[in-house]
Amino acid sequence: MRHPDLVTFIIMLDEATEIRGCLNFQPGSHRRGRIEPYWDESTAYKLWAVPPDQVRKSLEEGDAPVSITGKPGDAALFHCNLLHASGQNLSATDRWQIYFCFNRLSNHPNNVDKPRPDYVRSQNWSIMEPVEDGAIIKADRIAA
Repeated sequence: MRHPDLVTFIIMLDEATEIRGCLNFQPGSHRRGRIEPYWDESTAYKLWAVPPDQVRKSLEEGDAPVSITGKPGDAALFHCNLLHASGQNLSATDRWQIYFCFNRLSNHPNNVDKPRPDYVRSQNWSIMEPVEDGAIIKADRIAA
């Protein structure tokens, strides 16, 4: 991304608790700027991640992580450079959340060798147009 001018909006669809692997934030970590990620193949869900030595350094120098718990419908906003992670869900029930990322049109993500799938990172950079009240409820299908 050209500029760190992106914010993520998360809405909890199920209860988010520590035992269910809720999201954790390290307060203030976004002020240190972007940490260059690496391609992590150590888990079933391959993704770009912050190198473990950089995470340790940030935890040693900064504030302790905060668990983002909540009930269905609760929400949180966070800056794209904020260190964040989820733990494993150790409960017998699912933990679903939906994420929306908001970014300026002029701030497209850079091309990377292994981009996230389109259902995670849409390539549709068109302007969002206002719609009538109730349009989402009336829609048969919503495409990203």
